[in-house]
Amino acid sequence: MTGMVSSPRRGRIDTLEVARAVAAIAVVAFHSNTVANANYADIPTYSILDLGERGVDFFFVLSGFIMMYSGGRFLGEKKEFLPFVRRRFLRLYPVLWVVVVLSLIGNLLIDGQGPKTGTLVTSLTLLPSLDVPNPPVIWTLRHEVMFYALFALVILSRKAGGALIGLWFVGIAFQTVQHLSGQAGLTGLYAFVFSPINLQFFMGALIGWIYLRGYQVNGLLVFTLGLTALVLFSALTVYAGVPTREVFDYNVPHEALWDILFGLAFMVVVLGLAELNKNTKMLSLLVFLGAASYAIYLVHLPVMGLVGRLSANIVPDFITTVGGAQILLMIAAILAGSLLHIAFEQPFAKLARTYFFPRPAKTAPQDNL
Repeated sequence: MTGMVSSPRRGRIDTLEVARAVAAIAVVAFHSNTVANANYADIPTYSILDLGERGVDFFFVLSGFIMMYSGGRFLGEKKEFLPFVRRRFLRLYPVLWVVVVLSLIGNLLIDGQGPKTGTLVTSLTLLPSLDVPNPPVIWTLRHEVMFYALFALVILSRKAGGALIGLWFVGIAFQTVQHLSGQAGLTGLYAFVFSPINLQFFMGALIGWIYLRGYQVNGLLVFTLGLTALVLFSALTVYAGVPTREVFDYNVPHEALWDILFGLAFMVVVLGLAELNKNTKMLSLLVFLGAASYAIYLVHLPVMGLVGRLSANIVPDFITTVGGAQILLMIAAILAGSLLHIAFEQPFAKLARTYFFPRPAKTAPQDNL
């Protein structure tokens, strides 16, 4: 660290918006392998795309950073509790409900499968659950909502909320130690609540606090170090043949190590990118894709599944055998998510600002992440 500025940072961080776009596209690429194999015959899979699942780790670290950056100034300020909850609710749920309903309708029309009550409830509410939601990528939002709820309690009461989030951290640390020692540790919903992956929220919150306080670092150096660590850890997973994450099994001990390593790498990357923002101009298209990343993330699996089914007998083999299937699915997903962002997410956000936030919000614009 090279010092501290006199006033805290404010405003949108375009470098992180672009990083969100990259992370969302990485997750889309990861799932394109699975969807392509389920719909096209005799096509190759590309193990390099499996690294895209680590985009989830980036989003968890980024969430911790953004919560501290946009809400860290209001810890213990009760009057900010309801505005915070309202902002989080309006940011997450309306577009989520659109995607869940459309996905369930699609399943009903195509497969004749109606939603199970439990699946419908946990998908629409994001309540803690071990059930597979619809679409399955919603599993990450269950963790996000849990973190947001505890953070909101710290805004409501610094002491009581701080005690609860401290106990949560202790439970996560206990489960992490159990996993690192090869033990399954807590089971059931306890394993979900205290999963080692939740440590990444704390990692992000730590660098969010550093950034919010105005401490300055060499952005390029920090980003380079983080990116180098990210490449190294990715190479290690490939070399060691580490399997992809067992999403709905929270008792896989070896995953804790990689959650920590990738969390630390992204922690450094995020801090470096945040610091680089003041001297870096991002392409408007990439910033747009970052803003649309939530919609892209939510809608990509249903869209790729539909496109895979419709195009399986249409796309020539010479295209699918050279990665064309994965590229087609990725393009469809990104376009669909962008359209959802333009047609619903952006207009709804404008509506929410008009009717729910008639005065300028005190929180930083980056709260939209």
